Amino acid sequence: MELALHQSTWWGLVGDVEGMKYAKRVGFDSYDLFPGRSLSPKDGPFYRAAFRESGLRPSALTLVGETLGDFNEPIRQFALGWIKGQLEVAYDIGCEVMVLALGSYYWEGKELDPELQRSWVVEGVRALGDHAKSVGMHIAIEMNPYEFYMVRSLDSMLEFLKEVNHPNVGANADVSHLHLANDAPARLKELKGKIRHVHLSDNDGKNHGDLPPGRGTAPLREYLRVLNGLGYDGTVTVELEFSPDPDRIKDWVKESYDVTSRMMRELGLRKS
Repeated sequence: MELALHQSTWWGLVGDVEGMKYAKRVGFDSYDLFPGRSLSPKDGPFYRAAFRESGLRPSALTLVGETLGDFNEPIRQFALGWIKGQLEVAYDIGCEVMVLALGSYYWEGKELDPELQRSWVVEGVRALGDHAKSVGMHIAIEMNPYEFYMVRSLDSMLEFLKEVNHPNVGANADVSHLHLANDAPARLKELKGKIRHVHLSDNDGKNHGDLPPGRGTAPLREYLRVLNGLGYDGTVTVELEFSPDPDRIKDWVKESYDVTSRMMRELGLRKS
């Protein structure tokens, strides 16, 4: 398995190229893009050069596609076109996967029929799957354990993927979110053949934290063990956010690499 760092780690604290070079220096193999803004075709040459300079491999682009389920049809169509454009830029840069976070049910699901809103999102994601297939990429749906979020647990992930029913649309197994949703490592087996990408961080089991691995209560070693048993050999991305001491974010990155790489070596998932 390759070990990647997620760009959201820096949140403007460190420049793009500097952050990528530091990730390579501590030992990461690849890098997930999440610039916090819309990418344009002009970003392709910049990021391709940055990857060459840093020696990292581009693994994925993370995107928030909440407006795929917007009440207004023109906004849904705009969102679909925008996400397709972002996927094309990601492909141009060299990414293999787009990690797509969806949205929540409007008004707690009490006014707009949740099934209707869900059908809009399913239709949109299926169209994105077609677009991804045309360029040889995959969409990985990210779950978020919030009360009204559409894909908020392993059960809702399985249901959503069944509805979309597209070979180029699978799951992002975010083990930190699975822990928050009380989905035990063994349940990952239900996603066999559907996992396209993995996010890894820690938390206390109650609050969304994206802490360095080892600082919380998530059974990360067990999640990795099950992933290996499923034959997953893709990218595992360390996703860090909201450091209480931004001036020491590089220390967080180094600590996260050391702890995660050690776990993976001990499990036979990584040689170095």
